[in-house]
Amino acid sequence: MRKENFGAREGKKENKDSKDSLNKFTRREFLKFILALSSGAFLWFIFSNLLKRSVPEKKDNPEEIFFRILNLILSNYENNNERFFDENEINKYLESVKNGENKIVNFCFTKKYRTPEEVLGELWKIKLEKNKNLKGEKDLSTIAQEICYEYQQQHKGYIKSLEHFSSYLNNVIMESLAIIDFDSLLERMGFSEERKNIILSFFYSDPTKETSFINFLRQVLLSLILVEVCFVDEKNYYLNLKTLELILRNYGLLFLNSIPSLHDNIISFGPFQISKHVLPQKNSELTGTYPPRVITRFINKNLLSRLPSDLKERYKFPEFIDDLRGRNHYRVQVFSMIYYLLNLFSCFSTKRLKSLLPTGKDEEEKDQRIKNRKVKFLNELAFYLAGAHHSPARINSLFINYLKNNFNPERGKTFYEYIEQISENKKSTYLRKLFIYLKRFNVNYRA
Repeated sequence: MRKENFGAREGKKENKDSKDSLNKFTRREFLKFILALSSGAFLWFIFSNLLKRSVPEKKDNPEEIFFRILNLILSNYENNNERFFDENEINKYLESVKNGENKIVNFCFTKKYRTPEEVLGELWKIKLEKNKNLKGEKDLSTIAQEICYEYQQQHKGYIKSLEHFSSYLNNVIMESLAIIDFDSLLERMGFSEERKNIILSFFYSDPTKETSFINFLRQVLLSLILVEVCFVDEKNYYLNLKTLELILRNYGLLFLNSIPSLHDNIISFGPFQISKHVLPQKNSELTGTYPPRVITRFINKNLLSRLPSDLKERYKFPEFIDDLRGRNHYRVQVFSMIYYLLNLFSCFSTKRLKSLLPTGKDEEEKDQRIKNRKVKFLNELAFYLAGAHHSPARINSLFINYLKNNFNPERGKTFYEYIEQISENKKSTYLRKLFIYLKRFNVNYRA
């Protein structure tokens, strides 16, 4: 893969004391972050030890304890084989979505008593039939066979409610952030120490605050899933949420991770319908930049070296879409979102970053004008990420132009409205498709 150009570096490198203070800040903020997310006085105790020493002793490894607990929480969701089948609930739902065009919904819920394995097999048959004359069809067939076989053999990961699924997303986001060496990543991208500080205070902002990063990213991920897999109604977002909940209750997390895209002619599947444009296929020519592969180059190897081998095995990330499975669907999506955000932030001055990014600091909470501006920016940033996920080609320049000419906390257009206006004026196919996607995202995210 070609070397990415992250842009010119900003200013000179600060001295060692400055860098040490940044590391202390990062770890301190991360502690608050962990405490608020985990029911955890215990995890607070673990990470308070990390503040006292940079390299834990082998006999007492807080990082190992933390990642073991986190994996235990996530595995409990992923390994649950108790199905929450309720025929009355499904029949009531079907009354609300009559004449729907979502093929996934039609196969999952309209043919009663079919096993989850049969339903997944039927969906992949549709995908293979649609792609039978295309280059790479043999590779797709192999992936389909592997995924369907794995679904038969592995735990289904039934999830009882959307609240539980939100908890799962929270923990995957936390895990993904914990494993990235942000200091090296941001240094490589040329951010000054002051800009690093602002960005990290956003990433590690207190999850109990309205504008926290983890809550923001969870809402974005959930809304993307509703658009990509569970979209059945343009006005009633509740039906989209109910679709997701019924899939998780009746078919499981593994099923959601295995759903193929049925509306395109490329390899893409899973909750975010990740395609070969995000992760390349094996034996294919590498073209352009693959966001998750950029971020995985900055996995914290020093941290992993202190974990036992069984935990290290859990942090192997796929280089190719052929190998994308399970929890890595969510990690890859988080890494992509981080990549898109940092690329955008690299275009902002220090002053601009400071004025827009929420950090959850007390002064933000007290000054309603500042808070309103940052909440408004966060809402628009969600639509930037949705656009980047859909088609990143021109999204940076469109969003920067929007901020320059239309962003106003009190009365300006939203980014979604801005795209609607210019798509009508310029008659661009790219803009028209982007608007349609953001329109669907809007239904779910705004709700």
